[in-house]
Amino acid sequence: MRTFKLVNSAVLFFEIFLCIAGFFGLHVTFGHGLGDLFYFAILYLLTIIHLVWTFRIRKASKESFILPIIVFSIVALLFSLKATVWRGPEYSWKNRKLFYDYNQNETDVVVIE
Repeated sequence: MRTFKLVNSAVLFFEIFLCIAGFFGLHVTFGHGLGDLFYFAILYLLTIIHLVWTFRIRKASKESFILPIIVFSIVALLFSLKATVWRGPEYSWKNRKLFYDYNQNETDVVVIE
């Protein structure tokens, strides 16, 4: 039972990290500019639902943790992919970094021959 609670807590902390990173400007972006607000709103809502669900089942049996682990692990995976590999066209994944570097400018590339 402890293992299920630890896995559920790890997924929840990862979701909270994404929310805090997006809110405090660690350059987490989904690649749609102002449209990222839509993704963050969904992420905040799902994180609150996960938090409430976890507090409601915290004293329950281990079987009650299996569904939130599966559901919210998939949600965390999809948001992670959307913030990285599946990033939108405005801030594409061409720089291969988790956090988008706003200081990177394509015109700053120097070609040495």
